[in-house]
Amino acid sequence: MNTTDASHYQPLPKQVITWANLDSGRPAIIGDNGELTYGELAQRMTSAAAGLLTHGVNPGDRVVIAVSHKPDFVCSTLAAMAIGAYAVPTAQYEEDLE
Repeated sequence: MNTTDASHYQPLPKQVITWANLDSGRPAIIGDNGELTYGELAQRMTSAAAGLLTHGVNPGDRVVIAVSHKPDFVCSTLAAMAIGAYAVPTAQYEEDLE
């Protein structure tokens, strides 16, 4: 059994904030429609997390992630994680649910 000390590891949302503070202009997500920098990713993640809290999502709640746009999927998932909620991806996208 591996007994490596993991106390220096941070949750992924905190790592995104750290990376954004170190080099906000560095690309975090690169896709067919351009890129998203760590600064932009951190801003979108914290904004989405605030929105979840405003709408009554609490730590331990499940948040269905139903977006097809890759950066939005990543931001939504990180936002749920940032507030201690569980991100639950679905095969249906927002356009399917309308």
